[in-house]
Amino acid sequence: MHKISRLILVVIYVFSVYDLFATVQTDSIVKETDFEAYLESIAIKNAKDINTTNNDSLLTDSIASQRPDIQITTISQIREIIAKTSIIEVDSLLLKSNPLLINLVLRKPDLNFDWKNNVFKYTYFFPIQAKSFTQNLYEPFIVPSVESIITDLRQKTINQFKTAQPNFFAYNEENLPGTEAVKSRIISSKKIEGVQLADNSGFNKNSKLTVQKLIISPWKYKANSMLQFTQNFVSKNWHQGGNQNVAILGILNGQMNYDNKKNIQWENSSEWRAGFNTVEGDTLRLFNTNDDIFKINSKLGIKAGGNWFYSGTVDFSTQLFSNYKAVNSKVMKASFLTPVRLNISAGIDYKYKKLFSLMISPISFKYIYAKDIINVSPNLFGIKAGENVLSQFGSSFRGQFSYSPSREIQIDSKLLFYTNYEKVEVDWELVGVFAVNRYLSTRLSLNPRYDNTVIMKPGEKAKLQFKELLSFGFSYRLLD
Repeated sequence: MHKISRLILVVIYVFSVYDLFATVQTDSIVKETDFEAYLESIAIKNAKDINTTNNDSLLTDSIASQRPDIQITTISQIREIIAKTSIIEVDSLLLKSNPLLINLVLRKPDLNFDWKNNVFKYTYFFPIQAKSFTQNLYEPFIVPSVESIITDLRQKTINQFKTAQPNFFAYNEENLPGTEAVKSRIISSKKIEGVQLADNSGFNKNSKLTVQKLIISPWKYKANSMLQFTQNFVSKNWHQGGNQNVAILGILNGQMNYDNKKNIQWENSSEWRAGFNTVEGDTLRLFNTNDDIFKINSKLGIKAGGNWFYSGTVDFSTQLFSNYKAVNSKVMKASFLTPVRLNISAGIDYKYKKLFSLMISPISFKYIYAKDIINVSPNLFGIKAGENVLSQFGSSFRGQFSYSPSREIQIDSKLLFYTNYEKVEVDWELVGVFAVNRYLSTRLSLNPRYDNTVIMKPGEKAKLQFKELLSFGFSYRLLD
């Protein structure tokens, strides 16, 4: 019987909340006298709904649970309790239609609280949402206090309005978070002088808005510099033996490209590499040259259609330092301006974006000049003994591949094939640059080469040449 009484209390509470919403109007401010009379009418109405003395005691228990210091035996004492209980004081933040004392401004005339269809959603007393009136009837529960019920209703209502209609929230200066530091701050600014208002008297509202077209230069520039080194130290009593050495590599390259986005592309690049090493045991020289080249490349393309271009190229390369065959050797392999290479080609070029290029040149001119033919054998460059110039026509094709999957990785590959219809020269260079950060990078260079255009001694045959260089050090982008 006692459990059924608790269920009756829940139903009474739902009806009370519904009547509370329906009675308070949105057009007026809640006054203390009106609120006091309204509480009295609710209490009397709830008391009349209880038919028996058992229900009277139930109402008494309910009120006594909220005010344990007062003993209620008759309904007439309800008026005395209301008269002695102070009404909650409200301020200006408790605005219109605010039965739950929430700082909201409700602009709708009706809350449309349909308690009949939502009665199970508001059974807060049970640990889980009930699907029927008898589901949790025999489950023990604790009736929360009035303060916790009101707090829970306030929080749930605020959360609902935050999601559905946040424009109902009203804020003033005191409610804004983090304003303590700027409430009393003096704002000072410079006086604005010489302000002139625009004259819009002759403005035509029907005219179209004119936007200045952004002009992008067809020229693009890029330049990089590197200074990398390797060092190895081996003591004289090292159990495996060996020699200490130091290697330094300096690189400076740049690009200057023209593209009018229509029919002309002009690519220009230059590079200077100078590498030196010192090896313990070399009694002739303090430093030896292991990489030395200065080259300039230029390619002009005129669009033929699609990805095809009519193109012409000019490649120039030479050496600036002397290079010897081996450590402690006096046989010189190259020297200043020996050799000087010049290749001029014309043909058709296929380009796929900025990633890949393949140029086929039916006509190609090869020119080699050797300044020093006394210390350096001209046969190394295909020049006959006693001469210092080689010029011949042939055919060639060249492929270029440039790929950068990220800003930290750059892979470049160049393949050059030339033939004078008797012999061939193939030069492939693959370079990978891996940036560690803005100033440090690792460079790996692979350079296989095959050339049987050189003049060899009787019985000798051309062999595959290979050069590899791995270095780490300083790297800086001059232009990008």
